[in-house]
Amino acid sequence: MEHHDGVAEAARPAWFTGGTRLFGDFMSLIEGQPKMLAISSAKELPSSQSIQEVLDYLSDEFMRSGTGPDWEPNQRGHLLEDLIDVFNDLLPEED
Repeated sequence: MEHHDGVAEAARPAWFTGGTRLFGDFMSLIEGQPKMLAISSAKELPSSQSIQEVLDYLSDEFMRSGTGPDWEPNQRGHLLEDLIDVFNDLLPEED
């Protein structure tokens, strides 16, 4: 495991389609969140319920700290949007 800004990097699972850098940013974001860490480190694709839990967490983070005073996404908000896209794409399509 290498370190990224003082955070140990976990190996990116094959199901995470966002790339290595985005996965490292995600791991830094969820540091200290055991449930999120367990979901993100799974070798197999997480269940739809687990993916939805991650999406809820990311959405809450976006509302808490993802926009500036003008409600436009800030740098953290753009990162959160990218992660939301990755996890949304993992959900099965509804008919």
